[in-house]
Amino acid sequence: AREGSLLAAIDRTVTAPGARMLAARLARPLLDPALIDARLDAVAWFCERRPLRQKLRETLKGMPDMARGLSRLALGRGGPRDLGALRDGLSLGETVCRLFTETRDPLVTLPAELASALAALDLQAIPELAAFRELLEDGLGADLPALARDGGFVAAGVRPELDQARALRDDSRRVVAALEAQLAGESGVALKIRHNAVLGYFVETTAKAAEPLMGAPLNATFIHRQTLANQVRFTTVELAELDAKIAQAAERALAIELDTFEAWREAATGVASPIQSAAQAAALLDVAAALAEWSDDVGGTRPIIDRSTAFEAEAARHPVVEAAVRRAGDAFTPNDC
Repeated sequence: AREGSLLAAIDRTVTAPGARMLAARLARPLLDPALIDARLDAVAWFCERRPLRQKLRETLKGMPDMARGLSRLALGRGGPRDLGALRDGLSLGETVCRLFTETRDPLVTLPAELASALAALDLQAIPELAAFRELLEDGLGADLPALARDGGFVAAGVRPELDQARALRDDSRRVVAALEAQLAGESGVALKIRHNAVLGYFVETTAKAAEPLMGAPLNATFIHRQTLANQVRFTTVELAELDAKIAQAAERALAIELDTFEAWREAATGVASPIQSAAQAAALLDVAAALAEWSDDVGGTRPIIDRSTAFEAEAARHPVVEAAVRRAGDAFTPNDC
């Protein structure tokens, strides 16, 4: 269970990838003092820059899980929302880069871990990633469904043939209403055009009003379909053609969207490596800032790590025990070792 663990005691991450990275680091601790110091450099840097750290953490709260989204897309299980996560994550990565540029003294050297992370998020230096982000910015609509087969995720203006199919599909009510008025005017009969899954579009009127439509000359236009207790249903050549066009337009629109989604999915897998690097970079920034936040909360001290066999701790504290003691309302007593 997570409760009572070291991870629970020190975790201040604000993203799911950051939480996973912190857990992975605890599960597989480093042995190389140089690598350990590189991580500690990043934490110490954030400890000294509380305002920037707080702005970064607030920004990272909106960071989507790009790694999970990319994984689903690569496995063929992803949907438009996963593409949206990549688009939004890459855009937020640029925001993070600007945050550092605007608030950091350019003469102050960044720790290697942080410099590497920002380089992976800087789209201006990664043209293929910038182009992919722009593709999704221009192509994805505002309201993204979970499944591609639900459609509606490709923005207007991206594919003209899709816009045409959608126009016919979405404009069908106006077209049907105009045809209804035309048929009622030409026949002099009060009628309605209705729709169901079995017949598609049909003309419906009362049994009494249907009599003129059953005889010449109107029966040349109105083709009898069905007689019910109180209604009679007809179709016309024009209505049948319109019905087929509307059904085909909806199918065509969805087929074009699915084709577009597949092209975007392939584009995502084509830049999988830099996307993974960007996702990893965002998680690293989250972990470093979170550990600095925890250090501030508890008054932590940076340890000195070397390759000797000496072990010395002054006023040492145990994060898990100290947290449990404080929850009980008692004071923790540090110990030398």
